[in-house]
Amino acid sequence: MWIKGNQVIRMPQGITTEDGVQHPASIFWLWKKEELANLGIKPYHPANVPEGYRVTASRVEEVDGEVFERIDTEPLPAPEPLPAPIEDPTPSPIEDPTPSPIEDPTPSPIDEPTP
Repeated sequence: MWIKGNQVIRMPQGITTEDGVQHPASIFWLWKKEELANLGIKPYHPANVPEGYRVTASRVEEVDGEVFERIDTEPLPAPEPLPAPIEDPTPSPIEDPTPSPIEDPTPSPIDEPTP
């Protein structure tokens, strides 16, 4: 990655300088970093946030013609526990422990009319 001013360049692309000169995307891999720096383009190294942390501050620092993002982090707070379920204060109806008979929809021979 590269940076030009405040713009991060993620993929090499053709650029036009302030004086109207056009350069192809190949300058990003063919030119030395000092040549790119003459156009205001510098290698950029973004910071990585470790898992389980959050960023509290960030800044950029230039070292040997390259720009590095520096971050301050802190651990993410532990999630708050879920509240305990609320008990229903109304008593449940008393259930009869004996099973209810299952009704058979087919008529029994006793219920059939005699001819």
